[in-house]
Amino acid sequence: MRQLLIFTHVAFFLFYCCCAEAATNDEQALAKLNIEIASAEDRGDIVWLESILAPELVFRRANGVVVGRQQFLENVSPRSKSKTRIESIILHGRDRAVVTCIVTVKIGGVDSEFHNIRMFIREVGFKKMSVKTA
Repeated sequence: MRQLLIFTHVAFFLFYCCCAEAATNDEQALAKLNIEIASAEDRGDIVWLESILAPELVFRRANGVVVGRQQFLENVSPRSKSKTRIESIILHGRDRAVVTCIVTVKIGGVDSEFHNIRMFIREVGFKKMSVKTA
């Protein structure tokens, strides 16, 4: 059974430089971050997720229920290893990006796909990455 989950992540991240290579570096950093998010959820790594989540996180679950940051973190626990497939990374100017990806997780022995739309926002000088999910 294919499940559809659409949510938005807003993350604060640093850009590497202001030259033509910056877009490639940004795309690589965003791809890595998206894979690391799923990996942290696989491990049940609440500490790492807390370090990147925006304080005002909003997350829409597959069943349509919307939860905040604290509820999201309370429900993080180790799970079977997932696969993240990046579909697109679109940079919007210097300070915004949208990443779409599909995270596949085994639930009850069946592969379930969760379609993600994540929006990332750069905040200059902010060294931690934060994610806001809706």
